Amino acid sequence: MSRLEQAWFDGSRWPYLLWPLTCVFTGLAHRKKAHDLKQQWQPPIPLIVVGNISVGGTGKTPFTLALIEHLREQGYTPGVVSRGYKANPPSTPFRVSAGGVAEQCGDEPLMVVQRTNVPLFIDPDRVQA
Repeated sequence: MSRLEQAWFDGSRWPYLLWPLTCVFTGLAHRKKAHDLKQQWQPPIPLIVVGNISVGGTGKTPFTLALIEHLREQGYTPGVVSRGYKANPPSTPFRVSAGGVAEQCGDEPLMVVQRTNVPLFIDPDRVQA
């Protein structure tokens, strides 16, 4: 156990000397958050982000397929933007076509286009796509 952890459990008073550093760190974190919010991009059309903090196996692709169908039933014409994990496109942004090659555009974007015929672009810079 570290000295700081031990001091916490012992009820020592010396960790209170670190309080000014806590205030500086908190202030810097709030300042960065405010700056990031000012830099945030707003699309000209409605946007739904399908994501997760876990990579793979969480159901993002099946959910995206269901969401596309639901939006179409509501009268919308959805499009999809993907980062292009494991894709090797000749240029970016790259529009995925139903006759594409998985090595070039990635297997999941290709499957989404083949099943839904939705316009789908891949680019590591999703805003650019």
